[in-house]
Amino acid sequence: MTFTKKMELILPELAVSLILGLSAGVRGGTEDVDRQMPGRQAEKPEKNAGKERPGRAHEHDLELLEGTRSGNRKQVADALARGEIDAFSAWEPTPTIALARSDGLVSIHRTISTSYLYLARRLVEKHPEAVRLIVASQLRGMTWMQQRRQNLLDACRWTLQAGSDLSGEEPILSEEHYAQLTQRDILNIRAAPMLSKSDLINGGSLHREFEFIKTLNKIPHTSSWNDAYNSFDTAIIREVTANTERYRLSKYDYSINGGNND
Repeated sequence: MTFTKKMELILPELAVSLILGLSAGVRGGTEDVDRQMPGRQAEKPEKNAGKERPGRAHEHDLELLEGTRSGNRKQVADALARGEIDAFSAWEPTPTIALARSDGLVSIHRTISTSYLYLARRLVEKHPEAVRLIVASQLRGMTWMQQRRQNLLDACRWTLQAGSDLSGEEPILSEEHYAQLTQRDILNIRAAPMLSKSDLINGGSLHREFEFIKTLNKIPHTSSWNDAYNSFDTAIIREVTANTERYRLSKYDYSINGGNND
């Protein structure tokens, strides 16, 4: 199963002003970063062809911090507000939480990312029917939330309450906030969330991402795309969706008092 999620780049408004050229330059490492000023005539390409422009920031001037080092969602927003980090990129709901907690933050970039249902190979091999029931429950829940707005709000309320019970903290966003995010990022999928064959071909989106993260040393350079390719199983969800009665894809019982939500 695959799902789409929005990823956003959040940074202070002042930084956006600098990037847009409302100031002559920003500090990048130990040198000023040259920025094109609005209304200023661009330099002719041939003037600087093949030359390094002085003061330009490079990727090696930046320090990339892993998400686990930034703490939880509230801590990420607070770290940005305190100036401990200059920007962050994250999936929802972290961007919305940051924008709600801190004035002067803006989102300057949004892109679609994908996520997948991961299962241990030994679980799939030893308990194949249990795996199919898990997949069926995901499909059933998505269909139920799409049927009525109140179903979606109920699901968000239960999720927020479970999170609050676990963390001991009150949720930052409301049920309505989470419902809007869920509707936009997950429930806009009208068909079964199946992985496209084109994503898995050599040169496809997943293959390109696989090779890219190898260049970042996030996975060993000896890692094989063929091994990664063989880890995806598109047959399970196709089997589940082809047997709607067996897996009760249209039967719901999510009410707290045990009633039937047909």
